[in-house]
Amino acid sequence: MTSAYEAGTIPEIKIQHRMRIAREHAGLEQAELAGRIGISRTSVSNAEKGKYQPRQITINAWAFATGVPATWLETGVDPHPAGPDGGQGAPCRARTDDLRIKSP
Repeated sequence: MTSAYEAGTIPEIKIQHRMRIAREHAGLEQAELAGRIGISRTSVSNAEKGKYQPRQITINAWAFATGVPATWLETGVDPHPAGPDGGQGAPCRARTDDLRIKSP
């Protein structure tokens, strides 16, 4: 049985929302981000409001400046899903002893 707490719809989180989330997560004001990626503060504001679809170069620069994956900005999907390390968003790295050639 589904409870009343599980009913309803989930709002779509669009690219403009993720762009703002990324900027705020990085602790940057709009003007600071604009200066780092070479666009105007108004362009940052308009991108976050969804007034235009940002070009790929802007998305890449935004991702680099805020420390988030460009794939996540574009799609909302984490390119590094949970793995054996607990899934902290970082790619899993092999232990060095697993990489050594073992003699018979």
